[in-house]
Amino acid sequence: MCIPNLKKAEISFRHGEEIQKIFKNDIQGELCIDHFSLNVFFGNGESIFLSPTPKMAEELCKKNFVSFDTNYKKEIYTQYEVYPWRSVERHQIDKAINHIKEEKFGMRNGMMIVRNLKEGRHVMYSFATRKKGNYEGQFYFLYHCKANYIAEMGDYMYNQLLPVINEYAQQENIFMPEIRNFEPIHLEQSFSSDSQRELFESIKEKTQLDLKRLSNQVKRTPLRLINGGKIER
Repeated sequence: MCIPNLKKAEISFRHGEEIQKIFKNDIQGELCIDHFSLNVFFGNGESIFLSPTPKMAEELCKKNFVSFDTNYKKEIYTQYEVYPWRSVERHQIDKAINHIKEEKFGMRNGMMIVRNLKEGRHVMYSFATRKKGNYEGQFYFLYHCKANYIAEMGDYMYNQLLPVINEYAQQENIFMPEIRNFEPIHLEQSFSSDSQRELFESIKEKTQLDLKRLSNQVKRTPLRLINGGKIER
């Protein structure tokens, strides 16, 4: 069975109360995160997404942009565990998608974290903030440093919504597993200087942090990540 994009958008509306409860109680506002959705890939070419901001997803589905979004291409999400939305921008539709997310819905500094659930199954955590930041690369750098913390939040949200996910997976004769063991992402190799590695070490274990003060200690250099934040597995 092929799940049309508009039906995928309807799923988020249908289960909106459950999604919003977890998002608002356990995720929203942490690290200034204003958007956090799950994209679940069943491994048979089908997928669903569960979003607390379904109107944004609905608009992209109505334009059929989701079918062309490079963020969701198999060759990307099976290769990289963490990447910013803009780091995989390849064509004009990708640019239009990012423009809609950022300018119409105010979702900036968007990133992806991908969890490999084996047998071709994956879950992707898509998250963003409405804040612009005080200097170049602030939130990309913060979210990269805190990727394992964010992944733990995503694993929790995935497990809490697993009955909903399997309601649709089972229609495809697929079973999506519970995430029982946390698998850390190896992040250290993606920083472009020793000072940025030191900043990473200062940030990664802390949830509440003064990133502006810490970055001033490294002379406010742009917080760029190697290869735009993409990490090879």
